[in-house]
Amino acid sequence: MKAPLTLRRLHGGVHRFCGVVDRFGGFEQAGQLKRTVCIRNLKLADNGQTLAPDHWWFKLRLEWTEAGIQQGDTVLFTAKVHRCTKGWSDPQQGRAPSHRRRQVVGPSATVRDIVVTGRDRRDLQQHTLRTLAEEVEHQQHLLQMAWNAKQESDERCALMQAELEVLSQRQMQATVIGQIPEPPRPQAGPRHGAPRLRLLVSSGVALGLGLAVGSALRAGDLHQAPSALPLPKAAAGSGSPVPR
Repeated sequence: MKAPLTLRRLHGGVHRFCGVVDRFGGFEQAGQLKRTVCIRNLKLADNGQTLAPDHWWFKLRLEWTEAGIQQGDTVLFTAKVHRCTKGWSDPQQGRAPSHRRRQVVGPSATVRDIVVTGRDRRDLQQHTLRTLAEEVEHQQHLLQMAWNAKQESDERCALMQAELEVLSQRQMQATVIGQIPEPPRPQAGPRHGAPRLRLLVSSGVALGLGLAVGSALRAGDLHQAPSALPLPKAAAGSGSPVPR
């Protein structure tokens, strides 16, 4: 069995590699999460030569996602081996020596010609189960939305039916009221009736005042003093005085 070949000996060259998708990860950079993928059992695709280190973390760029990689997939890819920086710059995250930020030699983050050559049956089964579970959940969500929409539609129909019944009752009441004859309204007289009425009232008042004044004058004449009344003349041939 050949000893593993160090990546330093491949520095500067473009090679075809193969490996297995081990797991996905990520790290925070400038407030954003950068996703990564780890390829284990790293080998040269031409001769199957094992490499040291036997795994490498790559940034999960568009090329990987377009290939549709899944955990457990066997993949082929092309990359250039060069010097790069690896590890954590945060002291809290890079406590272990292997995690500290340092200069290393390894495959470039820019890869091309990614091909999935094999898929683990167990991983494929798990992926199928996850996919089916997601589809079932999505279908349940759609069904719940449809049920909620149906309930809202039924409630709207019930409200519209109630409003229709109220409007029908109001229409019947208005029809019944419209069939009852209204009582005749008193017609107003001509506009010249008011002056005539005032003239009649004035005449009546004047007549009443005239009668009252006449009565007062007659009453005053009857109650005058006796001296003021004219004495009757004595009868002819009579010597007796006239009784008072």
